[in-house]
Amino acid sequence: MKTHSSRRKVPIHSALIEHGFLDHVRSMRKRGLTDVFPELRPSKPGDRFGEKLDYNFRKALETVLDGNPRRLCFHAFRHYVKQQLDGHPSVSPKARRDILGHEATDVHDGVYGTEATLRELQRAIELLPFPLATEHGD
Repeated sequence: MKTHSSRRKVPIHSALIEHGFLDHVRSMRKRGLTDVFPELRPSKPGDRFGEKLDYNFRKALETVLDGNPRRLCFHAFRHYVKQQLDGHPSVSPKARRDILGHEATDVHDGVYGTEATLRELQRAIELLPFPLATEHGD
């Protein structure tokens, strides 16, 4: 783990649940697997999980975005989420930091502050547009 803020709870967007994400997780558990996406586990010793995830994500972007001319990567999600949540005054700075894994901005918030509630985090996550719901006519 890189930092304390790297480990965090982030609620699942309701559209992912509607598209069967929790069913997929249950299916993996029934098969005795601990990874949600076992095909992304590194195959060589010394490789990191993020490297294989990034590689596969870049390949998907190249397919979906006609070669990915903007050179987007997995980290672009973080920028996108920050940009979307910054535009909503109902999302507290604390909730934004907790979702993105950012450290507190001052000692008082870092030492004496508490994490945003799961309910507050869920409300923020639900504000994120979910294009799959509209693309598939759901």
